[in-house]
Amino acid sequence: MKFLTAFLNNGRKNLKWHERNLFFAATLLIIILNIVLYAALGGSWKINTQVSSPRWNAFLYFKALIQTFLNAFLHFNWQHTLLNMLCFAVCGIYLERKTGTLNFFLLILGFAFFTSCAVAANNESINFRGFSGVNFALYSYIILDYLFCTIPKNKRTRLNTVYGGVMLALVYLAMCFSGGTSKFTFSWYPYDLFYNLGHYTSFFSGAIITLSLKLVILATEKKLLRKNDG
Repeated sequence: MKFLTAFLNNGRKNLKWHERNLFFAATLLIIILNIVLYAALGGSWKINTQVSSPRWNAFLYFKALIQTFLNAFLHFNWQHTLLNMLCFAVCGIYLERKTGTLNFFLLILGFAFFTSCAVAANNESINFRGFSGVNFALYSYIILDYLFCTIPKNKRTRLNTVYGGVMLALVYLAMCFSGGTSKFTFSWYPYDLFYNLGHYTSFFSGAIITLSLKLVILATEKKLLRKNDG
């Protein structure tokens, strides 16, 4: 029982309820939500944005802003939906235990909104869909989180070093996927990251958000440490 508790919460102790991993509830909720949305509404449901082909110059319309966020939960077909959810499940199980359920859920919502906005700006259109943008933002989070948690000796643990190393390998394989939604093929280099506008835009915007969060957390921890020492 102690091992299960330690694994679920990354070994952290004395956590408040909103800091705990509630048996991966956020990961399960997002997966179920995406599957139910596609099963019930298909891949073409949209709100009325009052423009026939929403463009970035119409982004400031409130409904277009909402649609930009909702596009992360739109998928072309079942293969597109399930493949994205498989990748998300692997990331979610890894990250939710490290951040806690509520924090992870808020992180997903933030990534869904900001990466969608970044893709819309880069493509000058909000006519895109799929949760892969969030997934690629999570890939960047995993990479940077691994660096922040393994370089400082006081934060390094054997489980996180090994588990994180496995996740880095899986992230690399996911980015090497080059078959679209019609077939499964891989390249030796991260083809999907380099050649998919939505993916590389989401990856680098996610990296900026993650780096900002990590630096704020690091600064806060140092401030608390100095306060306690004083």
